[in-house]
Amino acid sequence: MFAFLIATTEHEIPIYLVEQYGFIHDLWVDEAYRHEGIARQIVMLAVERFKEIGAPQVRLETAAPNDVGRSLFAACGFGRVSVSMLLEISP
Repeated sequence: MFAFLIATTEHEIPIYLVEQYGFIHDLWVDEAYRHEGIARQIVMLAVERFKEIGAPQVRLETAAPNDVGRSLFAACGFGRVSVSMLLEISP
């Protein structure tokens, strides 16, 4: 295996306008195959599949230091809409 993308259809809580959306959970390309357009191709295939099944949005999250990932997703048409924040609470 040299690449994979994991995505699902998710349901939004009922206070929002969008009832369901596509969500890309993970994307990985083996180092030997990077910079060949494979990641962009499989992201766009996932977007097309979500469109076919009627999902009005596709969402994803990237790690804060993942500049390469954000560049890829921006090139695929994704834009920043929120900032996730996290507080680690020790046991």
